[in-house]
Amino acid sequence: MTVIVSSIGLKGLEGYRVQVEVRIRTGTESMVIVGLPDASVKESRERVVAALGHFDVDVTDQKVVVNLSPSEQKKNGPLFVNSPQKDFQHVIGHEQAKRALEIAAAGEHNVLMSGPPGCGKSLLAETFPSILPNLTNQAQLEVMSLYQLAGERRIFHQNAPFRHPHHSASSVAIIGGGSTPRPGEISLAHRGVLFLDEIAEFTKKTIDMLRQPLETGQVTISRAHSTVTYPSNFILIGAMNPCPCGYLASNHHYCTCSHKQIQAYRNRISGPVYDRLDILLPLQSINLDQPSKRLESSNDIRNRVEEARQRQYQRYQTEVSNAKAPFEIITQTSPITSDQQKMLTTVAVKKNWSNRVQIKIIRLARTISDLAGEDHITDTAIWEAMTLRRQGHHKQQSIARET
Repeated sequence: MTVIVSSIGLKGLEGYRVQVEVRIRTGTESMVIVGLPDASVKESRERVVAALGHFDVDVTDQKVVVNLSPSEQKKNGPLFVNSPQKDFQHVIGHEQAKRALEIAAAGEHNVLMSGPPGCGKSLLAETFPSILPNLTNQAQLEVMSLYQLAGERRIFHQNAPFRHPHHSASSVAIIGGGSTPRPGEISLAHRGVLFLDEIAEFTKKTIDMLRQPLETGQVTISRAHSTVTYPSNFILIGAMNPCPCGYLASNHHYCTCSHKQIQAYRNRISGPVYDRLDILLPLQSINLDQPSKRLESSNDIRNRVEEARQRQYQRYQTEVSNAKAPFEIITQTSPITSDQQKMLTTVAVKKNWSNRVQIKIIRLARTISDLAGEDHITDTAIWEAMTLRRQGHHKQQSIARET
């Protein structure tokens, strides 16, 4: 059986047709990609096989051959074979995840997704830019300047940048630097999204170096002959497995990891970095036979995001979001009540949340209230914000303690 899917590629300013030919035949179980694929394209083999396994698609004794033509053109990036921008109306299930990502887009909050292989982490992250507002003229100039400094081209100037570096990338490539300092991935994601898939596989040094840009929106690179500062105001979307084998709390596979292995794996992301993540989002595999209850398009969601952003800009009298605004200004413009503070403090003591996490929850609650069109932070928004923060990581830690 052979299936052919058409896409396009770019060579300079000229487009050319790309055909993805997939053939399945009986033979030794394997998946081969030919046609000058780069390392990131080749790595997609494991993702496809894992996804097929989760959906009970039997590829035993089947050889899958994927041919990318024209054969003389090198194929770069795991998204090369996909054409139309992804849309949330094509994402089946994951209703809570869609809601969480809408909140993240509205307030520019950082998200960490955790779930077994093939559950949809990458799909959700790659669809996330479709609900972000277009860049303003000032933002476009900032982004274009950074891309010119890095010597990279950028085609769709109005769209928010989406950077997806591989976990084997060096800290210099991610953060920036070199003998002649140049912007890294975090600066090329300025005003957009930095997606770190398999975030726990990045070096601990690289992850810890994200602390400054996540806090200040810029990165300072010091060298013997000069010190430069680049803007790096981005939304971080991280994705990771819940454990080394990937199947902790899975509905389809049994986790074989010990408690010690699970803790060591999760400790690759330090506590200070966790504190800088607003939303901890657990994911499970979705049954494709069950229709989605929420088939909203990305355009519908983006309209709500834009309205929430406008409320924030009017409140702060500048183009700054709830996640980035100084906390003093948030407390002045949207103070929480004494009862809300008591409720938050009580839960924070039980969960051992730091002050930074409590501030993140207030910022989240402000964004949730903006999406609801509320002038003040509501009790419902506080509860939902705490749920977004405590679910997932806390749940999986409890499961890990029981294994």
